[in-house]
Amino acid sequence: MATGVPTLAFDLAPAPFRATPEILAQYGALTGAEDPRLAPQVAMAIEDALDRAGWPIGRVCGPETALADNFDVSVRVLRQALRILEARGSCRPRRGPSGGLIVLAPDQAAIAAAMANHLLWTGVRDDEVWEARALIEPLALAAAAQASDRGEAAAPPFLGLALACLERFGGGMSGAPKELSRALNAAMRAGDADRAFDLARESVRIRRGLDLAVVAGSTPSFPGATVGQNLAARVAARIGAEIRPEASRDGEPLGTVWTLSERYGVSPGVMVEAVRLLEDAGVAKSVKGRGGGVRLRQPDPASIITTVHGYLAAHAAMPEAEVCFHLNAWATEQAARTRSNAQMDDLGRIWGLVEAAPEPVRAQAWFALQRRLYEIADNGPLHLLAVCFAGFTVRTQAAAPPASDPALTGGIREAGWTIVRGVAERDAMLASAGHERARAIFIPGPRRLMRA
Repeated sequence: MATGVPTLAFDLAPAPFRATPEILAQYGALTGAEDPRLAPQVAMAIEDALDRAGWPIGRVCGPETALADNFDVSVRVLRQALRILEARGSCRPRRGPSGGLIVLAPDQAAIAAAMANHLLWTGVRDDEVWEARALIEPLALAAAAQASDRGEAAAPPFLGLALACLERFGGGMSGAPKELSRALNAAMRAGDADRAFDLARESVRIRRGLDLAVVAGSTPSFPGATVGQNLAARVAARIGAEIRPEASRDGEPLGTVWTLSERYGVSPGVMVEAVRLLEDAGVAKSVKGRGGGVRLRQPDPASIITTVHGYLAAHAAMPEAEVCFHLNAWATEQAARTRSNAQMDDLGRIWGLVEAAPEPVRAQAWFALQRRLYEIADNGPLHLLAVCFAGFTVRTQAAAPPASDPALTGGIREAGWTIVRGVAERDAMLASAGHERARAIFIPGPRRLMRA
């Protein structure tokens, strides 16, 4: 080991994150995110180590051989993990014999772009974006007003990132009437959260009525791929802009590295890096052997979820349960209004698992129930935000999961049964009442960001 070079000396195994089996199961049930590849797991473990170290921006960690030993992987796998972290803006490789990584603060624009890319490749619709804006913009701008009132610089990272993601689509806040925008800015500067909330909601209503292009005018981008937006990142963005959601679902072939390099006028080496960026974004995969090459794939939520978690950890985000419960309230009411008979049968099956599950795994079944409500509600942006934020909350419990509480478990069971009954009867008010019961258990006290 080279002397004089600090190392990231943490006792970590190359696992997604250190947690009890129960927490791991809850995380998987809630997010649906499973990435069996070793390099993404190592990247996540490095982020957890940096989080425990207070995310020391500017620190040099290395050399590579020491990092590889710490995480019990080869230098080759470590370099793949560092490439993933570089694409997320979490670090920059340090070249040379004493190389390793330099810790950076992930850029909000890069992470928001990654989230928007995922939504574009999964076929997000205009109405989904507007629905998400109607919920997120008032919450985010009211929180920003509250932050201003407390003398803080910005809203919580959760909401700021959600707002930045939605702003990458057409019809954003800059399209609001100027007088309304000025009034909204004044309310935020004055710390008037209630007025900021009302004006933000009115802004969404007006813009939605203008029939603006939302999804059609948006294209994927990789602003945080590498410093200076290098050639591979620009090529990946060009390929990404041509990917149709149905092509991803069908796993259509893109070609070989050689044919792709000829098509886009770059060297095979540049194309290899561009393909890796698409693989890290979860929208492509390399197939070896005869008839292999690069194929599209249904975008995997695992990549974007862990990317968001790294950003939140780097910016010292605290679990924002209030925001998660606002998202859950929307999903619960929407599921009650729109569910089909087949969806209700499936929801009833999951509820049966909640009822029958032994204490250690009941929370896992509860999170599976929440995820199914989002799937029934059918809004890609809000579902993505919910699994990212709620998953981060579960992940932060990994080091010290809460102790079991029979009274708490009983309260959650009653709340869950009310939700399921409300959805079964297509009674959004009853389902919402069940959700409010759950909220009162987890977050006692009045609402902080939204009025009933």
